[in-house]
Amino acid sequence: FFRTSMSNLVTPGSNIVFRCPPPFMGGYPPIPLPGVDRTAFVHFSPIKIVYRFAAVLDPRVLVQSLEHAFSSFPGVCGTVVLAGVPAQQCLHPSTREIAVRTLGVAKSVLYSYEDWLKIANMFPLPTAAMGTDLFQCILMKTKNPSDGCALMATFNHVLGDAGSFAMFLMVWSKAYCQLTGQAAPTSGPKESAWYDVDFSDINTPQVMVKRYRFTSSMLAKTRGVILKSSNIRVTNNDILMAMASCALAPYAVRREPAARCSVMVDPRGRGLPSDFFGNAAKAVDVRIPWNILDARDLAAVAITIRRDLDAQMAHLHQLLSIGMSDSMISDAEPMLHWNSWARMRAMVEPIFGQVPQQFEWMGLLKYAGERGFVVVPSIRGTLLLQAALPPKVMGYMDTIWNLFALPLTEPTEPKPPSAAARSKSMPAPRTSPPSSANNSFSAPPRTNGSFSDAPKPQASTAPEQPRPSSATGQTPLPAASPAP
Repeated sequence: FFRTSMSNLVTPGSNIVFRCPPPFMGGYPPIPLPGVDRTAFVHFSPIKIVYRFAAVLDPRVLVQSLEHAFSSFPGVCGTVVLAGVPAQQCLHPSTREIAVRTLGVAKSVLYSYEDWLKIANMFPLPTAAMGTDLFQCILMKTKNPSDGCALMATFNHVLGDAGSFAMFLMVWSKAYCQLTGQAAPTSGPKESAWYDVDFSDINTPQVMVKRYRFTSSMLAKTRGVILKSSNIRVTNNDILMAMASCALAPYAVRREPAARCSVMVDPRGRGLPSDFFGNAAKAVDVRIPWNILDARDLAAVAITIRRDLDAQMAHLHQLLSIGMSDSMISDAEPMLHWNSWARMRAMVEPIFGQVPQQFEWMGLLKYAGERGFVVVPSIRGTLLLQAALPPKVMGYMDTIWNLFALPLTEPTEPKPPSAAARSKSMPAPRTSPPSSANNSFSAPPRTNGSFSDAPKPQASTAPEQPRPSSATGQTPLPAASPAP
């Protein structure tokens, strides 16, 4: 190991690096990156995942358990290099050592998303003459073991997608637990606080970023109503995408006969082996006729999404069965971009022998482009929907969300100091319904099961939201405000 002095975020003399020897992979030539891996490397790499734990992890055991994980996934020790004539980006299955870096920090850093970003920037994936590394690990801890620790795992996106990272983390965690002689707990104490991100630094007058934290049960009533009225079993993802589509439709530029949503799907177990390690996610186009969106019937939109997504997945399955790696998608700009990794709950279950106290997918900020949505699992059975929308559209999204998602009642407390100090400048989402026209957000007739009993919006200082009419079974909602 060696020690160096760092900025005021890191205690001087506490930067210690433990080296993990890689498996032997000599003699293999560099492999040119396919298009999907090249795109991942250039536009979406690296991916950083951070856990905060109540007890400190042992860095030496982390190194020993990494050796076991590398035997199952030896490519993690590779590098991205320029090779060939003409030079092109290639994956070199080299024998690079992997570092587990420990940093001494103040207790506040263990809770601070902003400080994690700074530390991630201080220690990027190593790049040298031999190429760019594909993985590294940083363990942050204080001088007091009772403060716990934070573990940052950084992956080069060339390695794979969220499904691949989850596989690697599970093997690594299992080896750690075996070496320490502990079993991963099935549950743990619940904290009262959500540690959410302050987006004030990236919000602009044109685009604001917001997260909706929810559980599956919050959407259960809406799912049940749609199933009862149509006998079609829609998913949470279908309902969330329907909400987003309804919020955007009034403002969308209509260049095509139907609204087009670019959706990333995971074909593992649906055309690819369930244990496929690599970038499996593919893009498909889901189309929703404008007249269905204009009717503002959430059930009809969700059903349309489910039917078209099923058709696209069947088509993708056929393509993969004959060796084609990509689906047929349009080059034109879609109404929205959707990426959901809600199925990756294993990433937030007990890991390294502990229940995570905090979890953050740092790469989410890479998806904070206008009309971009991403769904990821979070701790204690919750999920996050992150949306990046113009403020007026976000206001309409809030209104739709409050009508069709039961409120999450988990208590909250103030953000950690590093975020709270800047939160005053964060543009507040517009929670009042956009005023305008006479259209209403329709729901199925009461006889088929309606949304007329949709819960009231969460407490707000905004004007009273329109309530369902007991006579018609409709859920009135003002139309979206005209685009500026």
